[in-house]
Amino acid sequence: MDHGDSALRVQDLVDTFSPRVVPAGGVCGLSNAIESVTVSELEDPIPWMGPAGFLLTSGMTLRRELGAGAVLIRNLHASGKSGLGLAMAPYWTEVPETMIATAD
Repeated sequence: MDHGDSALRVQDLVDTFSPRVVPAGGVCGLSNAIESVTVSELEDPIPWMGPAGFLLTSGMTLRRELGAGAVLIRNLHASGKSGLGLAMAPYWTEVPETMIATAD
């Protein structure tokens, strides 16, 4: 699908909400087009996401298992999703290195 110049991109979200929103990893995906946004705390929200979807989550389910965040990022990428926004409070003080490395 040709998104043209009018498509909302991940970088647009970062720019709009800066300095409160900063990329923690996956900077090569900042140009990804966003066609839909899903807010979810499900372990696997992908079946309920639209095409080129961007996921917003607090990540509370990701804290249950080491590596769950990295798995989610790999699955989002494999299914053609646009990106992941992780709310830092109250569950996170920093983005886990495994998630950053996977996103990069």
